[in-house]
Amino acid sequence: MWHTVEHQINIIYQVGKGRPARQFRWSVPGFIEDRKDRKNRGFQLPGVTDVVNPEEVIGEKIFLNYITKSGDDPKEETNFYFAYPNLYFVTDKESVLLTHGHYLEAYWSMMGEWVMKIGQKDLRTGDALDLWELVAINFPPCQIACSGIGQAGPLTGVVRKVQREVKDQELDRVEKYLNRLDDEIDKLTPYRFYDPREWGIDLGSKYLRKKILKKLKGFKDTRYSEDFIVKKEVQDRFRNFYEASWVEISKLNQEHGLNIPKPHKVIFGHTHRPIKWNDAEAPTQEIGETQVTLYNTGGWLWRQPKGGQRQFCGAAVFTYDPQHGFTSHTIM
Repeated sequence: MWHTVEHQINIIYQVGKGRPARQFRWSVPGFIEDRKDRKNRGFQLPGVTDVVNPEEVIGEKIFLNYITKSGDDPKEETNFYFAYPNLYFVTDKESVLLTHGHYLEAYWSMMGEWVMKIGQKDLRTGDALDLWELVAINFPPCQIACSGIGQAGPLTGVVRKVQREVKDQELDRVEKYLNRLDDEIDKLTPYRFYDPREWGIDLGSKYLRKKILKKLKGFKDTRYSEDFIVKKEVQDRFRNFYEASWVEISKLNQEHGLNIPKPHKVIFGHTHRPIKWNDAEAPTQEIGETQVTLYNTGGWLWRQPKGGQRQFCGAAVFTYDPQHGFTSHTIM
């Protein structure tokens, strides 16, 4: 949805008015202020809702305004504000970061991880990676995995079958495709079967196929993983994401005077295993001198193991009120 909003505001509306398309914003942070001594308590999109004429910033009303109606008038629109990927929530007691959590998983962040290893400082506008840069760098594979693969015609069905079979540990189709790929690579090499270079290519290809299949056989679906957040590679991704978020917060504080403290608590989803508020066993991570505790909404999904009964994976509803602060209610 975020990609669609970006296209609508920065390309479709701009071209429709005879203007050149604009660069995407990539990150539009939301902010909820609930400190009693502050004047602007409530929700805002810094740099959007706090300007004299928000229409000049957001372009036009977005398509999401029409997905529901408020009141009895069928022509009445919903005022829909879209924050992505972070919402910062500050109270008198704490600073909380809310985000979807997909950048903690390998696929959604791999582009950023690899190109940062190669491009390094060439890819940053400052001393540290900003959140908008992290979102922008990871855009290509994220777009492919969303509407890209969903609108790929016959390829869509094949990808769905492969995805389902990998989760069920049925790898016959994957092995068949890997063998075909190997055959096509052989056709591209000019060497004869008796040439040592051909043997080297074949050995390398065989080794790579075995590595891929071994990796897939050890696949564990993130959606239902209880130990996802404590894995080292996930903690490393979270650290990168948190540090990029802190760069964004620092800029918001400097440009808008918001005085957002470093978040000590993070609420995310995506892995679909709920972690309730103030759970004594909630995972924590040290980032510099900051200890961050992570909570999870769960995914509200049913799991259908092959040959087994359908299972609900649990969910958590997080609520807030000014007197009692945050709390959560679990659904099992």
